[in-house]
Amino acid sequence: MKYHIPEAYKELYWSTIGFVVVVIIGTLGYPLLVDGITLFDAFYMTIITISTIGYGEMFDLTGNIPARIFTIFLAFVGVAILTYFLSYITAALLEGQINKSFKTARMENKIDKMVGHYIICGLGRVGNYIAGDLQDEEVELVCADKNEEQVIKLQEEHPKVPVLIGDCTQDEFLIKLGVKKAKGIFVTTRDDNANLMIVLTARQLNPYINIAAVCHFKSHEAKLKAVGANSVILPSEMGALRMAGEMLKPNVTTFLDILLLDEEKNLNIEEIKMGIACAGKTLGNFVEQKDGLILGIKERKEWKFNPTLDYPLTADSIIVMVTTPQKRKAIEQSILTQK
Repeated sequence: MKYHIPEAYKELYWSTIGFVVVVIIGTLGYPLLVDGITLFDAFYMTIITISTIGYGEMFDLTGNIPARIFTIFLAFVGVAILTYFLSYITAALLEGQINKSFKTARMENKIDKMVGHYIICGLGRVGNYIAGDLQDEEVELVCADKNEEQVIKLQEEHPKVPVLIGDCTQDEFLIKLGVKKAKGIFVTTRDDNANLMIVLTARQLNPYINIAAVCHFKSHEAKLKAVGANSVILPSEMGALRMAGEMLKPNVTTFLDILLLDEEKNLNIEEIKMGIACAGKTLGNFVEQKDGLILGIKERKEWKFNPTLDYPLTADSIIVMVTTPQKRKAIEQSILTQK
């Protein structure tokens, strides 16, 4: 597993290495040029030369041209390295760069350990709503946007979610987000061209990842699907359907709002994959009437609506039902005990 070193730390690391090398050169060099001095004397002379303290020569260099040239070399090189080191530390502390770099490194190390997580590329209104929903589902999540303000906003609302600043159209950045190990990616920027590039790049990097993309113009929908999006959502079209529903079927939309958005009722439309352990058993072996409302069962490409509890399950059965997240987890646990 690769450990990510903060950029600020790299600068400090190399400047520190340079400083240590100069000190070692001085400590070992003086005894070769001046007779009868100890390593500590050479070390002390090197330090006061580099730090420009200037106590004077700790041992006599009169007439020793090579030793004085060596001292000049230490002064120029050592002072330059020390000045760079101190100026960088001061600037980084004033600008908060060190703290930001270490925070980013911690996030990158956390992302490296994730497998089967979800990625959100684009933290506008759509991306933020998705982040909130996924947080409620308690799934592992990584977010990204090239706009620092959007990143800061999400960090304030969801401090536990790793979020990075960067361009999601770039291969290297998507790899940093863990796209090769991710289960799904939400492409939600405001630019259809950027969404197209992200979908294409993500599909090339991970042929098996599930990609859901936002599309702002109907004419771009087919292109997004052509380059690898599994599903494409048009917010304007969804908004239009909602407005028409509010006007023509207000009770239906109210019911759906209560079902999907009312946190007190804690109800969701949940999806439960049955698996091979359930093949040959009936729906009633895993679900009771009190567990919720069973809307339908999907068998590959076919749907069976309003099934009864004696419905025979297959390895491909997927239940769609209205229930609570707790009941869904209990059903999934009962499925696991069959294995």
